[in-house]
Amino acid sequence: MNNSLFIALSENETNANSIESCLNRLKIARSQLILLIEDLPTQAFAWQPILTMQSIGIQLLHIAYTEAFCLGETLPTDAQQYLWDDDKPKPILSTPTKPLRWYLDLLATVRYNAIEKIKRLSSDGYISLVFDNKAEKHSLNSILWCLAEHEAHHRGQITLLKNWYQNAYTAVYA
Repeated sequence: MNNSLFIALSENETNANSIESCLNRLKIARSQLILLIEDLPTQAFAWQPILTMQSIGIQLLHIAYTEAFCLGETLPTDAQQYLWDDDKPKPILSTPTKPLRWYLDLLATVRYNAIEKIKRLSSDGYISLVFDNKAEKHSLNSILWCLAEHEAHHRGQITLLKNWYQNAYTAVYA
């Protein structure tokens, strides 16, 4: 396995001159994500090896909606359920049965809106986010760095789920 698949950014790349570097890392991370899922059948997105694990589809929804939220977008109520703190127990959600194209369109739409918002911000700009009813200011570089790391983290989980799914449905010959 190529270990660089899961490396998004190093801490020292988050200075004020690295917006282009951060955006490039997000682009690379998304390309790697698409390569990872592009050959999956529709049923793989809803498959859960055990009931307490999030499916690939839920992971993709979480990636998309977390990106939108972290860049200050207001999410509809039904999308907010896919936001969770990665350090806390996750809610058990059902996955919508949707084909790959649906997930790719959602990810592309969220990314397009994110890039358009980033274009309107300066590199030394801050974004206010509300966590647990408390507003926190974060620099654009910090948010972009966190989003690249977040996507890399979930790509690791998706890789595990993909391999598990493929092994569960691979015929065994005696």
